[in-house]
Amino acid sequence: MKSLRLFFPFVNFAVKRELEFRFNLMFFLFFDLLWILVSLLGVILIFNQAGTVAGWTKTEAILLLLVYYLSGSAIKSFVIPATEELSELIRLGKLDLFLLKPMGLRTLVMFSHMYLHEMFRFTLMVFAIPWYLGMNHIVVQPEQWLKFLILIIVGCVGFSGVYFAVAALSFKFQYLFNLSDFFREALDVAKRPLEIFPGFFRGIVTFGLPVGLVASIPARVLLNDVNWVFVFKSVGAIAVTFLLTDIFFRFCLRSYSSASS
Repeated sequence: MKSLRLFFPFVNFAVKRELEFRFNLMFFLFFDLLWILVSLLGVILIFNQAGTVAGWTKTEAILLLLVYYLSGSAIKSFVIPATEELSELIRLGKLDLFLLKPMGLRTLVMFSHMYLHEMFRFTLMVFAIPWYLGMNHIVVQPEQWLKFLILIIVGCVGFSGVYFAVAALSFKFQYLFNLSDFFREALDVAKRPLEIFPGFFRGIVTFGLPVGLVASIPARVLLNDVNWVFVFKSVGAIAVTFLLTDIFFRFCLRSYSSASS
């Protein structure tokens, strides 16, 4: 509850910070919309030629892309900028201020460094997905929406856990270049149907990384539902993944030395 109460003041601060450079914000918002349209156009062109890909139709693939932008925007708004800042704070020995606060380190770093334009894209997708489903006469039951929400949260939490665990290597190594670039590329895998991956790699992509739970499986929930057994297994698997990554993060944290030590 403490984190939830602090979230909105941090958002307010982020809005004020971004509005100091209005042109920069408008620039990002414009190109975000342009990039979404280009991505949708690419999907349309591919499926107009191929018909289906790994069993996915054009309508389903567009929905997959919209779901990706929903969860991907949440990750790019909080997790990626936070890990970038975390690595810099570790390198400069300036993490002390965050460690002294009565709040979880990762949560505090995420709230302190968020991208407003990504939050805008997230909000846009919140309205775009139901609109797209209605336009294509796809009826989604309340139970499906609940499963969808659970899997989106599970996917984002799992991905953030893995990302922070890798970022924690900054406690051991001074320079970890291209870390964000690697995870941005890994996150882009979520745009693709899981069915294109062979069995073993599909499991890695789904529960190890886990980008499969970021978009592909939640999109399937909206299209033809997924049983509760799979949802519970996903929650359990990601809970174990998050616990292991949290243990590793705390282990690496012990190696931190401040600028004054």
